[in-house]
Amino acid sequence: MNIHSLPTKVRKQIKPILKDEKAVSIVRMSGSVDGNTGEGYVIALMDRICLFTRNLGCYDYMMYEMSYEKDIELIVLRKEKYNLLMELTVEGRLLVLKFSSYQEDLLRPIIEQWSKGKGLESGASATQIVRLMETEKGVLSPYVAATALLIFMATADGDISAEEEKYIKRFCGDDKAILGPAYDYYNGHEFADLLKILTKMDHQQKMCVLANAMDVSMVDGVLHKIEQEMMLKCARTVGLSDEDIGRVREILLVKNQISVLCG
Repeated sequence: MNIHSLPTKVRKQIKPILKDEKAVSIVRMSGSVDGNTGEGYVIALMDRICLFTRNLGCYDYMMYEMSYEKDIELIVLRKEKYNLLMELTVEGRLLVLKFSSYQEDLLRPIIEQWSKGKGLESGASATQIVRLMETEKGVLSPYVAATALLIFMATADGDISAEEEKYIKRFCGDDKAILGPAYDYYNGHEFADLLKILTKMDHQQKMCVLANAMDVSMVDGVLHKIEQEMMLKCARTVGLSDEDIGRVREILLVKNQISVLCG
């Protein structure tokens, strides 16, 4: 992620701070500070971190500017199921920042820069500061699992169409960190294996996954019987009701009925 990808409000605030300095790393958070619903961005510089965060429904971002040397007492990075949590102890206060698991490579330079600011050796930061708890073997992040499901759905009829391939790439932003593991999982596992992982998602995630699975199945203009059967099996295995399925189907039928705009 670079400065040009930041929201306009954040970009306007950070530009005067950056001046000619290049950011060490820029990372988008999953939610706001302490896991609240919203959004946030961490912009790591050579000697400090600028944190922008806002809760859902808020117009403006709160900004925290924290010096590695003076303000941040400890940084701990740990894995928790599908996410990475970065815990910052700042003047006795604990800030918990949540990130997607694939962003680990973007977070490590921040910890290394902090350790330099504290006068710690890189070895110390690796062994004493960074605590990475192993995730359950075989568990995928929700995003990778959802992308893998779309691949299973798109190939159910024996061939993946150009429209379906475009849909899948658009769904994951053509991000190789998501698309690669999703294809690896598809190539090495059965559909039933993936369903076991999807059951661990929350209801909102399951509904999102089902909606996109239905959508990719209809994008080539043909909804094959095997695709319908896979969608029903997926929905029922993860615990979605017939009402949930019907609601998603109705919304997608309205969304995809573009012909009504041509009259």
